Amino acid sequence: MVRIEQVIILVLGMALVQACWRLHRSKVQRWWRGVKDRLPRHWRPKSPADCPSCRLKAQNELKPETRERPAPYGASKST
Repeated sequence: MVRIEQVIILVLGMALVQACWRLHRSKVQRWWRGVKDRLPRHWRPKSPADCPSCRLKAQNELKPETRERPAPYGASKST
């Protein structure tokens, strides 16, 4: 069972966190922008030729068939 004192403490704690966030939000955002500037950039491929896995997949799709094709029907029959 939740007691009224626990609810009051929870509400006051949430109000305190919100007040601290309002006071320090700009500092936190400025700090995070600086951190993001120091992180390596994640490059995304612009075409399949830029991506090694896409290039490998394209090479596998373009491989010629290894099986021999059957001769055309007209070539095997006499006139």
